[in-house]
Amino acid sequence: ESVKIITIQKTDKNWRQVFEYPNLEEITLPSPSKEQVESISKLPHIKRLRLSHFRPRTIDFISQLKNLEEVVFEYVSGFNDLSPMQNLPRLKSLHLENLRKVSNFEGLSGINTLKYLHIDGTLDWRQPIESFGFLKYLPALEVFGLGFIKNLSKYPSFISVLELSNHKRINN
Repeated sequence: ESVKIITIQKTDKNWRQVFEYPNLEEITLPSPSKEQVESISKLPHIKRLRLSHFRPRTIDFISQLKNLEEVVFEYVSGFNDLSPMQNLPRLKSLHLENLRKVSNFEGLSGINTLKYLHIDGTLDWRQPIESFGFLKYLPALEVFGLGFIKNLSKYPSFISVLELSNHKRINN
């Protein structure tokens, strides 16, 4: 009952024990198997999800995790639609790094609880962003961070930031 945070590797043979932890709040899945990722939808009570080095065709699995407050996707590619994130009514923090097939971030529009958003590429690959218009549909956003991006939008790119009433800073 005391287990609140767990990391599950692809090679962990007893990974299904995760379902025996009633107070689990955070799960980290570095290079997980497809079965492990699909199974996390059976953990609707988790608050934090960290997923790295995985290639799902969709991220629909995340829609069942209604209590998520924080999501970190690093090197998660294979999908191009972020709209399943809109089904997370408690999402406050989102870190997206090196999403190779995503360039349209409009799927984040309407996440009314999101306070922190960071979008990042890497030294050898810049994360393309078609438009920053989605920002005006994130009314609670306080901190917006960018790193190693490729801005594909027309000037003035960040005009939508002016429509954010809670905005406190931009990190780069």
